[in-house]
Amino acid sequence: MGKQAKLKKIRKSGQEESITQLPEENDRDRFIEQIEKQGYSFKQIQHAPEVPTKRTEPQV
Repeated sequence: MGKQAKLKKIRKSGQEESITQLPEENDRDRFIEQIEKQGYSFKQIQHAPEVPTKRTEPQV
């Protein structure tokens, strides 16, 4: 069965609608919980340090 035939079959069966649904609220909360378990925090964002604009030349 070719690619186009598979897509046509999916469209006819109505499974395409289930693919395009937005994730539930529980899924979003679960994602945040998993990230926080890994050590990241959405409340305390750590920004990268400032990059100096003045370029220092190496001393020989």
